[in-house]
Amino acid sequence: MRRLIIISGAGLSAESGIPTFRSGSTAMWENFSIDEVCNIHTFAKNYYKVHDFYNARRVALGSVEPNLAHLRIAEWYSRWSGRVINITTNVDDLLERAGVKHEDILHVHGYLPEIVYEDDEGSNVIKDIGYSEVDAEKYTWVKPNVVFFGEVAPKYTDMYDLLTSLTSNDMVILVGCSNTVINFNWELFPACNKGTKLLIVNKYDSQHLEENGISRSDIYQYEDRGIPVWFNGAVDAFSDKTFIETVENFMEL
Repeated sequence: MRRLIIISGAGLSAESGIPTFRSGSTAMWENFSIDEVCNIHTFAKNYYKVHDFYNARRVALGSVEPNLAHLRIAEWYSRWSGRVINITTNVDDLLERAGVKHEDILHVHGYLPEIVYEDDEGSNVIKDIGYSEVDAEKYTWVKPNVVFFGEVAPKYTDMYDLLTSLTSNDMVILVGCSNTVINFNWELFPACNKGTKLLIVNKYDSQHLEENGISRSDIYQYEDRGIPVWFNGAVDAFSDKTFIETVENFMEL
């Protein structure tokens, strides 16, 4: 049975208006310190600043919409039921709103519409609050359900189990990933040696490669392995006739 595995990063949602964290003129970390708002070791110290930051992100998420790339992924998910797998480092819900079931998406870095709070018995409870702000004063302890630096990412085990299961019956699309926090090349190149088909979608400015998520080293390695790369935004790639035919021809054989 052929499978399509889509691994998505910030570049998938950038054209919906969600700022990327590390690249481009709207990079989120240009205006905020990672150590202040995304580090578990400083969470207590910056407790209210952290909630102000994620409250703003959550409210803003409610004002954007899935783009064509999200919709194309959802279309494939519906067409090849049970054979399309989504792994994302994004914490937004745009794939869900495009039509992919939440339980069928591996959100390896958490999910922004959710919070984790401590109940009266001292147990952690996960609650979906949508696009609303959380009033931290109403809880003994509450945190966005997002994996901070310094925290264990529990979904990584599921992700690596899936990646090590790849065979020649699988196609992987790596879209909008900087390979900074997780270097997917390390996991995917061995799979390619076993026959897994890999497609890369990653927009870049040829004058500033290192700033926009894909390095020259990555490009050379893709070229050496004959891995096709679409140097476009996700919307352009997922509306490209050749790209679509490459995916659909593989899945429909």
